[in-house]
Amino acid sequence: MITLPTIESFVQSLASAKRVTPDTSLSAALGPDVTTHDAVLVFDESDFLGIVTPYQTLYKNRYPKDTKTRDALLKPPILTKDTPVTTAVTHMLALRLYILPVFDARNSPVGIISARSIARSLVMNKEFSHEIATRTKYNEPITIRKGSKVKEAHEMLRKKNISRLIVVDSAGKVAGIITRSDMADAFLTPSDKQRFRSGGRGQLGGASIGRASHLMFDGERIKRTDAPIDLYMSEKVFSLPHGTPIHESLLTMMREEYSSIVFLDRESKPRGFLSLRDVLYAIEKLEGNNEARIVLSVSGSMSKPLLVELEERLQTFGNKCIRRVPFSHMNARVDIKRSTKGKAERYAISIHFADVPGRDLRADTEHGNPRTALTEAFAKIESQLR
Repeated sequence: MITLPTIESFVQSLASAKRVTPDTSLSAALGPDVTTHDAVLVFDESDFLGIVTPYQTLYKNRYPKDTKTRDALLKPPILTKDTPVTTAVTHMLALRLYILPVFDARNSPVGIISARSIARSLVMNKEFSHEIATRTKYNEPITIRKGSKVKEAHEMLRKKNISRLIVVDSAGKVAGIITRSDMADAFLTPSDKQRFRSGGRGQLGGASIGRASHLMFDGERIKRTDAPIDLYMSEKVFSLPHGTPIHESLLTMMREEYSSIVFLDRESKPRGFLSLRDVLYAIEKLEGNNEARIVLSVSGSMSKPLLVELEERLQTFGNKCIRRVPFSHMNARVDIKRSTKGKAERYAISIHFADVPGRDLRADTEHGNPRTALTEAFAKIESQLR
C-alpha cells in the first residue's frame, strides 16, 4: 500500500504568492507574470478575502479588464498542513488551479502549495516515481493549423476542455504551442490606444509579434480574437522522440521544469502529448478511490428507476464537490408530499455536506418535479461554493 505524506512538507512561504487589494483591477492583478493556473491572493489589509485566477476570470467568465478583484473572488478550499497530498491534488484538478493557499486553525492563510513542487518531489522520489509512471498515459495530440484565428483556438480549448494546443504547419509538422495564458490578452477588453509593442515572440511578415489589443493592417483595425494565433503562440516546444518510456519522460520533464512534452516522430509530426495535469491525475490515483460518500434517505415509496437516477446524480455532484471542498459525507433527504389520494404532488429535497471546515453547506428546495428540485438544490450549493 502506498502511503503519501501530507502537504506540510510542500508548504511555501505566503510571501512567495502574489497578493493584491480588493480595489486592484483584474488587468493589474493578472498581468503577464501570472499564468492560467496561478492564483492571486486578495487581502483587505490583513484580512484574506479570497483569490482571483486567470482561468475563472478571463477565460471562463470573461470579466472586463477594469473589474475590481473584489467582484471576481473565488473562495478556495480549506487546506491545512495535515491535508493529504491526494486531497490537495484533487482540488487543484477540479479548480484548474495549481497554486492554493494553506490555512491554520483559524482559517487564516499561512502559506501556499504548488502543483509543480508536489509533482517534481514525488516524481523524483524513487518510492513513488514508478508508481506514478504506471498510472500516467500519453494523450493524443490535439493540433491547430498555423494561421488559424485566436477565436478558433479559444473555441477548441473550450469544447475539448484543455489548456493548450499544438500548432502545426501545412505539412503537419510542429510549429509551436499556444496556451490559454498566451491568449489571455485577447480576452481582456480592448483599448483603442494599444498597438503592436516591441519584445514579441517572433516575426510575422516582417512585423514584430507582440501581444496586441488591436492589429493595424493597411489602416484597418482587426479585433484581437480575429488575429492569427501566430501572434500569441510560443515557438519553443519541449519535445522527445515518440516511443520514449513514460518514466524517462516524466523524469526529464521535471528536471527541465517544463509543463508539457510533445512526442514527435522522425518527420517532426506530433504523435503524443503529456502535461503536468496528466501527472497530477496519476498522483491523485495513488491512494485509490476518491469518491464522495453519499447518504440518501427517502420518505415513502419511489420507483426504482427514479431512485437510481437521483442516486447517480447525487454521486456525480458529490464527486464534483469533493474536488473543491473537503467533507466527510453528503446527506440527502427526499420528502414526498402526496395528495389525499396518495399521488405524489411535491418533492422536498434537503442536502447537507457534513464536516466542511469553516462552512455550513446546505440547500432546501421543493418542486412538483423531483429532477427540477434536485437541480435547484445543486444550484444553491454551487452558489455557496463560488
